Amino acid sequence: MKIQKILSHPLLILLSFLFIIISGEHTGGFYLLYVLMGLPYSSPSSILAVLAVVFISIGSFSISERKVFLKCCVNVSGSILAVLSLMTFFINDRKGYNSGTFEQTIPLISIIVFCVLIIIFTYNNIWAYVKYTFSRLPNSRMQ
Repeated sequence: MKIQKILSHPLLILLSFLFIIISGEHTGGFYLLYVLMGLPYSSPSSILAVLAVVFISIGSFSISERKVFLKCCVNVSGSILAVLSLMTFFINDRKGYNSGTFEQTIPLISIIVFCVLIIIFTYNNIWAYVKYTFSRLPNSRMQ
């Protein structure tokens, strides 16, 4: 269980998201670079990425542990926004400049690691809410 808590730490999630390796046709880099370059042009993927970082940060570091439902909703929303950001980034790449990301080993591994971590993060948040909800029921045996 401890390894699951480490793998679902919000800071690790954000780092794995922002440092996904993108392999471009001419140049490549971390996803953070593409997000920052797209912000002045109001790129949908950049806006979604910033919202994802804000939601996960607020949900994990600002909302008290007693507000389990709100914390779960904000964190899961941040997870969804992060995935949508990546999907939007690759779908809007009409000319295939970044298609090398799916053909090269290291960039593909970085995406797979992010996907595994985001699944664990989302699962832990939903499970925390379910556990909290059932623990409040009378005669509950869930601990």
